Amino acid sequence: MKQKIEMYLDNFNKVISLDDINDYHQFTKEELFQRLLDHAIIKQELSVQNNQILTEILKPLEEKKMLTDEERENVTYFFDHLRKGFESLDNGILFRLSSLLLNDAIAKDNLDLIVEGIYYYSYYEFVLQSLFPREERNCSWDRILDYIDRYDELSLEGKKNFLRCYGNRLLAKEYSFELHKEIYNFIKNKQQTDPNPSIPYDTYLFVIDKNICSGIEVIRSADTENKSVPEELVEGVYESACRIYNNISKAENTSLPIYQIYEYTYHAIRFHRKMISIDELLECLKNLTTIKENYTMQQKTSAIVKMNMYWIYYLRYKYEHPEDIKKEIDPTVQEVLRFIRSIKPSDYTRNMNSDILSFLQIISSYYPYEELKEFYIKTTTKRHTPTLIHTLSVAELSRILTMEMLEKKPEFFIGIVNHYDVDYIKNHKQEICDLSYQMGLLHDIGKYYCIPVISINYRRLEDSEFQTIKQHPYCGYRLARNSVPDPIRDAMLYHHKWHNQQGGYPLTKETTINQPLIDILSIADSIDAAVDFLGRSYAKRKTLRDLVNEFQDFKDTRYSKDVIELFDNPELFNKVESFLNEGRHEIGYKAFCKEL
Repeated sequence: MKQKIEMYLDNFNKVISLDDINDYHQFTKEELFQRLLDHAIIKQELSVQNNQILTEILKPLEEKKMLTDEERENVTYFFDHLRKGFESLDNGILFRLSSLLLNDAIAKDNLDLIVEGIYYYSYYEFVLQSLFPREERNCSWDRILDYIDRYDELSLEGKKNFLRCYGNRLLAKEYSFELHKEIYNFIKNKQQTDPNPSIPYDTYLFVIDKNICSGIEVIRSADTENKSVPEELVEGVYESACRIYNNISKAENTSLPIYQIYEYTYHAIRFHRKMISIDELLECLKNLTTIKENYTMQQKTSAIVKMNMYWIYYLRYKYEHPEDIKKEIDPTVQEVLRFIRSIKPSDYTRNMNSDILSFLQIISSYYPYEELKEFYIKTTTKRHTPTLIHTLSVAELSRILTMEMLEKKPEFFIGIVNHYDVDYIKNHKQEICDLSYQMGLLHDIGKYYCIPVISINYRRLEDSEFQTIKQHPYCGYRLARNSVPDPIRDAMLYHHKWHNQQGGYPLTKETTINQPLIDILSIADSIDAAVDFLGRSYAKRKTLRDLVNEFQDFKDTRYSKDVIELFDNPELFNKVESFLNEGRHEIGYKAFCKEL
């Protein structure tokens, strides 16, 4: 087993090293694509090996009730060597491994290992569900409550893990100050009675104060909407924020990845309690954007992106008109976007990505669509070359199919956008083609939420990972729904929904007047995904003829019969095939060589 694990880990690192190569600009187009093709063949071979290794190693173990000592040692070795702190690229397998370790610990009734198992299992479960709407999450932090009466039996390390699990229940729940108080009182009680109360400050901070301080988001939102919040909540956040602020030097030296957020909370709650003015708060927030010499990339991102995001948010308390805020923030926004584009893709973490996307949401209130479109593309799809190639290709395929449909059957589009009639459609063909292109260009920006969670092409997707990937339409919609035209918003949300509304995702009964444009986008998306071998080297490439034949089985169910029948025209078929064989390569060459 150990030998197979080593092979998987070696394959894992080989694929990462292939993806990290960035000297593409030194090659001609022909040399580049030969190199990419060679890499794709290697990745596919590694993928076959890794899928087989996982089947041979994990399936037999998952069927057992209890692991032998040697098996547990090997699973633990596998688990430890796949982790990269809490920012692994292999979360799906870590989830399976942590499940194995937890079930084994429960079977053996080893309390310390059970608590450790719940901690890691719940963490990776949470990571894979972190993009789900909060009400759809089903994380397992609550399992720790089954062992609360045995807390005193734990070792010091076991108690640390127990407290982290106990506090982390809040990560997957609505904000509840009652739950915060329960955690706070439990730990204070245990500190008084425990014969060895030497719980490190970072654990104490993480369990109590970090979670209580998350209430600042509730307070901030309520204040913006002129809603009231319980005074007890305000006082609780203030008390915890003061305790953190007074111990900030300790926080800087712990394993906590960022600490600017705690200073932000301290200053923000004082503002909401009317202890400082808006100008004083804004000055404090700007001070937090300063980069210190020893900052990691994640700490730099927290300072430059997250703290500026809060600074922009609180400007609404100073300026009445959005145009005044835009004038104030524009230099900062440009500076932040330059920083984001300077981050190497391999340096990205899930937390950094969350900060960047939250920043985009904040500034979307102040910029017109044309400017925001460039922001979105440069900070999402352009940061991940395979996704950039895919979206540019889907956009062009959508335009080709839309123009064909406009020539052949313009009545197909009746009712789209502002309830266009057939005369308007016939007289505005270029406008509709351009719109179709824009829908293709932005349909997948929600994938950028998923990339730091699932960034693999060295094995097939786990079921848990596919459920995460299925959240990308909702993620894109959430990011840009208030800042893009309705058809583009619909493209983000519905491009994986079936034509007859009976399948696909997201599962919703809502329909859109822009369904004809979505029908075209859906076909274009499926075509490009199926022919992509370079970016999806874990899957075999299909030909256009294969795809058109497959489409026949889904007429007027998954796909629109009218769009499928466009391929009956040999000229269109040849045009699309030519694009897939030549035009797509041209896009890929420009994308890899950073010309776009």
